[in-house]
Order: sequence, then C-alpha cells, then structure tokens
Amino acid sequence: MRKGRAHHFPARRRGPGQGPVLHSGPAPVAHLALEARRHGRQEKVGMAGHSLGGASTGASMEKDSRVRTGVNMDGPFINAGKSSDLSGRPFMMLGTKDDHSPGDDTTWDTAWKQLKGWKRWATLTGAEHMSFTDLVSLAGQLGADDPEGLPGERAAEITRDYVGAFFDRHLHGRHQALLGHPGETRPEVTLQHRDSRDPSPRS
Repeated sequence: MRKGRAHHFPARRRGPGQGPVLHSGPAPVAHLALEARRHGRQEKVGMAGHSLGGASTGASMEKDSRVRTGVNMDGPFINAGKSSDLSGRPFMMLGTKDDHSPGDDTTWDTAWKQLKGWKRWATLTGAEHMSFTDLVSLAGQLGADDPEGLPGERAAEITRDYVGAFFDRHLHGRHQALLGHPGETRPEVTLQHRDSRDPSPRS
C-alpha cells in the first residue's frame, strides 16, 4: 500500500481457507462499483486508504452509498458534516498510538462521535505514519528497521490481519474475534473507545 492513496480490496477469495485477494492502487468509486457489478457482488464494495488516501475513503463513503465499508489508516478526516455518519455503514480507524489515540487528532475524535454504525478505533504501539505502507516492510527486509519502533514485517502483518478481518466481517459476514479483542498474540494493538453506539462489542 502506497502513501496517500485509497485502495480497493475486492470481495473475492482464492479458495477455501485462503485469505482475500487484495489489489493495491488508485480506486475511483465508479471503477469499484463496475468491478463489483461485473462479478455479481454489487453490494460488496469496500475501500481502505493510508494518509490522504484514508481521508479520501471517508469522503468517498459520504458521497457514494455504493461503498459499503471503509478503513482510514492514519489519515485525517476532512469533513465533520451531517453526512459523516456514513448512514450507519461500518468503518474502522487504524492509526499510530502516539498520534491517533483519543485527544491527539481532533478530526478522529469528531469522526468517532459522528459514526453511527459498527465502528472500531485501533492503535498500534511503536508504529509510525508509514508503518501502514509497503515501505517499512521493505526496510525491514533490508535490515533498516527503526530499532526503537515496531518492526516493518510486524506492522505489515498486523495491518493485513486487521484490514482483512474487517472486510471479511462486513463483506462476507464472517465472525472475526480479533476485531473484538486483539488477544495475547497482538499486544501492540489497543482498541480505543467503546460506547452505546458500538452495536457489536464482540466482533
């Protein structure tokens, strides 16, 4: 995943027991909807983006109801109007613990209050802004990890796990336990706020 770009994760699977097929690149809503219709899955369009790509994911969902689910990875929210409740559609916020814990980015605090449907706010301890992209994973493979931060391969693993689980839950209807509790195998993940507007605390 590249910085500042929205990405599409088509609801297709390679085979029984295998993970979703993920495609990375610019994802105009019209293109996503056309692809979904072509595969007979018009109701299964989801978007995820990093940085400004994350901001554009939320903005796209506000303007186009064909996008059923979305993920903002460490990006701002650029609108806090009435439409930012996303009409109850599922949304996940995934960011660094240092910069996107409650109170750090007021656009996230406002967005969380506006969202009316299923929602999660997850933060990663030790992650940096670029930890949600390919760059840190490649740096790790080259032995250039930040010694004081979250290793690139680990950041990539957690990002894949959470984004994949989110789309499996909301595009395929499959229960995903880690969305309710990170468990002992993911101590870096903190699930922030839970309130009465979070209708599914277990999944």
